Amino acid sequence: MKQLYCIIPKLSYLNEMKSYLPRVWVLVFFALLFNKTYASNYSILGLKTETRQYISDSCEAYFEYFFLNDSTVQFNDTSVGDILEWYWDFGDGTYSEQENPIHTYSNNGVYEVLLSISTTDSCIGRKSDFLIIESTKYLSGFVSAGSNFLPNGRVVLYTADTINSEFIPYLNTSFPVDSGFFSIPYSYYLPHILYVIPELNVPNLSFPEYFPSYYGNVIYWENADYFYPHEPEFVYIDLVKREGIFYGHGSIEGIITDQNGYYDLYETNILLLDTNKEPLKYASLKYNNTFVLNQLPYGDYYLLVNNIGIVSTPLFVSISEDNPIKNINFVINDNGITSIENAEEPNQVAVFPNPFSSNIFLHFNNTANKKIAVVVFNYSGQIIHSELVRIFNSKVQINLSHLSNGIYFIKTPEHTFKVQKTK
Repeated sequence: MKQLYCIIPKLSYLNEMKSYLPRVWVLVFFALLFNKTYASNYSILGLKTETRQYISDSCEAYFEYFFLNDSTVQFNDTSVGDILEWYWDFGDGTYSEQENPIHTYSNNGVYEVLLSISTTDSCIGRKSDFLIIESTKYLSGFVSAGSNFLPNGRVVLYTADTINSEFIPYLNTSFPVDSGFFSIPYSYYLPHILYVIPELNVPNLSFPEYFPSYYGNVIYWENADYFYPHEPEFVYIDLVKREGIFYGHGSIEGIITDQNGYYDLYETNILLLDTNKEPLKYASLKYNNTFVLNQLPYGDYYLLVNNIGIVSTPLFVSISEDNPIKNINFVINDNGITSIENAEEPNQVAVFPNPFSSNIFLHFNNTANKKIAVVVFNYSGQIIHSELVRIFNSKVQINLSHLSNGIYFIKTPEHTFKVQKTK
């Protein structure tokens, strides 16, 4: 390699020169003028698709990137050396001199991103890489139940706000698992948690029970593995299994009430634990936030409310031949989760229709002619509708036609319901 020594101009001057010279001559100029060599896969015409690295003794250009949404990318400089200037070529005709720029692409396609750096000791480094901009991506995977694929079930992709400890189901819905396979379209690039709920219509006595499980093959959301959807484009989840026969004549039942209406209780389940706090059985919440754990042998247990984002402490419960049925009511408030054992059964409420288009009805199991406060929250916890209504003939009608389509929570003094507004 021919050795040349000269005074190195500032990078900003070279950028101006670049606008007047064809790209090929600019690259030749860099190669000859600054006494540097290129990696073997570097094409001077820029026709190859390999990542290209501009080699130097005192500096090396590197960068990494991650998507903020479908078309917006965060670029981070990770170069080696005492960097003085940065110059980013995003491959779409736009540029930046920031250290860690954020760039939004206007069109789908494959773009070559080129980073040029200059250091305090007049070293020049360059690095290029390719990225793909596309509007729709999919996260797919398989769910196993033992040695077989899960026949039927649902999967929920939660977007994780790790700063505020909030978890929001993507598109406010779940996606089907069919013969073990699922596929979820997505566009958010925040950390996620994946949750699978099995739906096995077989008797527990003849088939092992599989628990709803998180990505990472764990039962508890605190132990789940976080991931960015564009990193593992295909994932595998093995459901946690309970072995053996579990049968008796006792039962534990109750209800969960969210006093503030902050949490989505739709995917909540109640775990039954043994005295070593190992999981034995679970029960999903019904439409009115009630649960039933039946066919239990008499003995001592713990109950745990298992809902993503809610920290719960196991509650000791004992059932016997003299006291075979326990009623436990859980309350979620600012102080966490509290419980009331063998409390009077609260007034049961049903909501219909759900989804609704304009009016929604609350149906109570008593005919008390009294007034109650009804509050409607959106997913951010903001109150968007409230009124004082009177129960008449066990029903209350609420006009919510002014709301936009989406998911809402209706809160009464004793219940919180998740509803969907459609056209």
